[in-house]
Amino acid sequence: MQETYSFPSSGKFAIKFRKVNNTMDEIKKLLAADKLTVGKEQTLKALRNSGLKKVFIAKNAQPSLVKDIEYYKDLAKIEIETLTLTNEEIGQVCRKPFSISVLGVLK
Repeated sequence: MQETYSFPSSGKFAIKFRKVNNTMDEIKKLLAADKLTVGKEQTLKALRNSGLKKVFIAKNAQPSLVKDIEYYKDLAKIEIETLTLTNEEIGQVCRKPFSISVLGVLK
């Protein structure tokens, strides 16, 4: 038996759902256009080389990773968006068989 969910069309839950949905759509479009770096190593490398304009971080990313990204954010003057999605959910959105804690948007 398949469950169906109905989301409210107004109120604070609807606004939060729309924001998450818009972010997921943005990530999917950027991934299709090959404008994303996936994972810690690639994203930090691109940050050091000033090759990013925005970074998405999972809500359950490791504190040491968040600290590193915050440091490079100040140097590169980029925007950071902490998502309401976990790293496993980001992996599913990107259709990867592993969890993803950080995504970077290439310039």
